[in-house]
Amino acid sequence: MSPPVQGWSASELPRRIQADVHGRRRKGGDGKGGDVELEKCELLEMLQYNCVVEGRTEAERYNRDARVVCRPVERWFRR
Repeated sequence: MSPPVQGWSASELPRRIQADVHGRRRKGGDGKGGDVELEKCELLEMLQYNCVVEGRTEAERYNRDARVVCRPVERWFRR
């Protein structure tokens, strides 16, 4: 099982990006501890799919009438 992930709102991103996972201030690219400016980071998009089996009960392991339904999930991130 993966470790728990702390949730927070998107409006906190500019503040939270300045600290590492332990809450310590990040070092900048030059090693001097400059702030990360999100506006200067490239905005990227990734498309993933969330798939579920429909038409099958928990007791059934195999059901030829069941179908897999996949829905796209857009992910946005900055590099």
